[in-house]
Amino acid sequence: GRETGSYIASELEALEKEQSAIDEKAAALEKQLRRVMDAADNTEEEDRLMSQWFNLVNKKNALLRRQMQLNILEQEEDLSRRCELLDRELRLSLGVEEWRKTPGQKRRERLLLQELLAAVNERDRLVQEMDEQEKAIAEDDEIQRNLSNVEIQRKNNCILQ
Repeated sequence: GRETGSYIASELEALEKEQSAIDEKAAALEKQLRRVMDAADNTEEEDRLMSQWFNLVNKKNALLRRQMQLNILEQEEDLSRRCELLDRELRLSLGVEEWRKTPGQKRRERLLLQELLAAVNERDRLVQEMDEQEKAIAEDDEIQRNLSNVEIQRKNNCILQ
């Protein structure tokens, strides 16, 4: 509960700092890249800077995905607490014999069931969203590996096939 919340908060804070650092690097790199591109005489330097640029973009994407994951975790945590409360109240209500329940209590019980079902469905949606984020992260990692391979091949003056 509370531990997870503070973990998420500190992670998000660290990610924001990291993102600011990347933004600063990207701004400086962009200026360098524009100068080299305007000069149009150093394609090797341009390639090197472009490669660095793509690496920064990938890092930023990874940070954004991590932020999204943390936000999902936070939502899951909230839903989990909500489910516990609904479940507890529903159990109390179900513990009362049916013939003793007032129409208001019966209505409340139906409402609790609906809310619990909605919360479970929302949690399922969040699990799917987290899964999609993890797949996207894996795809980003693959792109990063491919970029690294291109850089290595370029350094070795190999021709891409």
